[in-house]
Amino acid sequence: MAVVRAIGLMSGTSLDGVDVALIETDGERIARFGPSGYRPYSDAEQALLRQALAQGVGLTDRAARPGVLAEADAFVTRIHAETVEALLDTEHIDKSDVVIVGFHGQTALHRPAARRGDTIGADRRVGRAHRAASAGAATRMDRGGRRRTQSDLDADVGRRLQPASVETADAVGWSSQSIEAQAFAYLAVRTLNGMPITFPATTGVAKPMPGGVIARP
Repeated sequence: MAVVRAIGLMSGTSLDGVDVALIETDGERIARFGPSGYRPYSDAEQALLRQALAQGVGLTDRAARPGVLAEADAFVTRIHAETVEALLDTEHIDKSDVVIVGFHGQTALHRPAARRGDTIGADRRVGRAHRAASAGAATRMDRGGRRRTQSDLDADVGRRLQPASVETADAVGWSSQSIEAQAFAYLAVRTLNGMPITFPATTGVAKPMPGGVIARP
């Protein structure tokens, strides 16, 4: 399959901001890691998301947007679109060169929207992407959550994996800040190509399965 450009987005439960990254991949190997960026949330924006997450606890219909969820939904969509646009503008990349955008969304607000006229991929797992990113590396770490307390996390993982050694993503040549955004770009291409993204060793499915949702303009 042809190598294409894809952009991935990640906004995690820490609610600190949006990571964005571009990669070039055919859905099997990652040919090149491209530029990346970060858009932090302000205190007011974090407060809005926390309200939405709290209200979303009792949500049974994922399409429903009662109360503050509607405001937060519009905010998440707008900020993710603006983050992609900022990366393209900063790096002087024509949007027609990007085949798909992998959109992670937010836990209670996971509704991809093609504001930019892009093909959007959502609803995926990241294990297969980390495997591709680690190809050729002597040390292999499915490590996200960079902005958690790194020393505590390293110590805990180190204790559990003894006698194996533990290295950070940056120490083995990955970008710890953008690795999850890169993963969602990679998985979006696999979804677009109808390739498996869920495997017995990662989620317990009986056989490798395709998945994800594609939203076309």
